[in-house]
Amino acid sequence: MMSETNKIILQKANKAVSKGNYEEFLQYCTDDTKWVFVGDQILNGKGAVRK
Repeated sequence: MMSETNKIILQKANKAVSKGNYEEFLQYCTDDTKWVFVGDQILNGKGAVRK
């Protein structure tokens, strides 16, 4: 189960993305972030996510 703290962080990160504030969103990501688009591509690291 997700802790309340993690839930709040996730809500803030999602809110930043929904507003188009990607730099704010990236503040919630670690340097070794891995973002998987199922069946498409994998982004490794903040730099790849930023692009």
